[in-house]
Amino acid sequence: MGPSAQLLPGGGWFAAGERFEQALRRLSDGAFKVFAYVCLRAPRASGELAFRQAELAHSLGKSRSALARHLTELADKGVCTIRHAPNQHRRSRLRVRTRFWPYLREDSRAPPVPCATAAYIDSVRQAFLKPACVQAAFGPDDRRLAAQWHRDSIPIETVRRAIHLGCVRKSATMIDHPQSQPIRSLRYFQGVLQEVREVSVPDSFWDYVEYSLERLERRLPDLKS
Repeated sequence: MGPSAQLLPGGGWFAAGERFEQALRRLSDGAFKVFAYVCLRAPRASGELAFRQAELAHSLGKSRSALARHLTELADKGVCTIRHAPNQHRRSRLRVRTRFWPYLREDSRAPPVPCATAAYIDSVRQAFLKPACVQAAFGPDDRRLAAQWHRDSIPIETVRRAIHLGCVRKSATMIDHPQSQPIRSLRYFQGVLQEVREVSVPDSFWDYVEYSLERLERRLPDLKS
């Protein structure tokens, strides 16, 4: 289990993937701590946390003035929106913007996903998360890209081949350069997928690619522990 999927007390999963890293780069340490707290505490379906400032400051070990600065930073840098309570008897609401929220929201206006598309997306998810060089949560951006591939009538076997080929290359790089970062997003394979669609090689070549990936993964550090 890599850093992109953290097990929480009680058995829940927290997707600390690409969006979490974007917030980490954008925010100060104090504001990022508030952001991380919201990600841990807010319902996944909404990404919105109701709070009283004094209680939130106490939970974070912050003064109320420091918390106010961090909340302002979260809003100014476009990571969260804030609705301040009209009086002391109501709670304010801190909502993580969609760009930084790692889960799908129930209030999304997207139409329901057809069963065939959902099955295709799930097959892409399984293929994507299996290789050791992938350290990611299959988030909304990945789901949207997989759905687009389905609309483009790309066979799932072609997607699997692109993932295997891309992971062979990434695994070899990580062996030669241990500081190299693992794959964080399905979009990494977009160019490889186009490459696979344009070449004509026998099926035995793809069998060899899959075999090569298995061999390379045995030489990688235990990234999935």
